[in-house]
Amino acid sequence: VLSVVVLAAAFFVPVNAGAQSMRPDVEMVYSNDKPLMVVRFNQRVVHYERSLYGAVSQAVAAKPSVMFELVAASPAYGDRKQQTKQQETTDQVGGRVLKTVRDMGVPQSRMSYTTVADPALQFPEVRVYVR
Repeated sequence: VLSVVVLAAAFFVPVNAGAQSMRPDVEMVYSNDKPLMVVRFNQRVVHYERSLYGAVSQAVAAKPSVMFELVAASPAYGDRKQQTKQQETTDQVGGRVLKTVRDMGVPQSRMSYTTVADPALQFPEVRVYVR
């Protein structure tokens, strides 16, 4: 079973279709070892909800007992004060994504949530994995 990976990016391209969409902030890729979706908060407002709903719906349709693992990743650069601010921002956006998945009807028992610091990041992101 292929999993759908949706990455927040500058464009939306189903890799196997080569078509452009009206969604400027999401790209779809098919892979078994990547997150189902990565929401990159590189803009003040990121409209991820519709893409997340589609990705979660497809995952549930493919495997009704699917488990979702949300990982809120924070940039890890700068001094302690900057890192604390980055972590607070990441916690806020991660909480929003978690609430969105819950509001879609996914029970808490089928979700986990963790946070990590990633020195390779410039912006907070939330990675949604399926298990």
